[in-house]
Amino acid sequence: MESSTALAVVNGPDAYISAIFARWYAGPDQVPTWNYIAVELEGSVRKLDDAELLQQLEMLNDHHEAKVKGGIPWTMDKMSTRHLDGLVRSIVGFELEIETRRETVKLSQNKSVEERERVIAGLEQQNAAGIAQAMRRINK
Repeated sequence: MESSTALAVVNGPDAYISAIFARWYAGPDQVPTWNYIAVELEGSVRKLDDAELLQQLEMLNDHHEAKVKGGIPWTMDKMSTRHLDGLVRSIVGFELEIETRRETVKLSQNKSVEERERVIAGLEQQNAAGIAQAMRRINK
């Protein structure tokens, strides 16, 4: 594992743009497409040791439990050591030292501002708010 490299692909918001929504565009000669945001992260990877993994799990747990409303946040110390150790042994943690970052942003940039505004409105009607918001940011 030491001296290994890895590629992680992180997908952001995305949405299918159907050809039936050609009314969103100026002309009728349209084809279906996909609007999306993705990031490729490449770099050196190493396995976390047991102490680092446990620390990472505690940080993740604390972060997410802080968002839960109603009641006392759950913590790992509520589990028996034996059960926790068994669960942690089934998890392999990694750290990626990012050396290269490549973004792909495909949000109908080849269309006019007016066409993109119609696509945004249509996406909002289709409950695709995440991709619509991203398009709105680049449309300014």
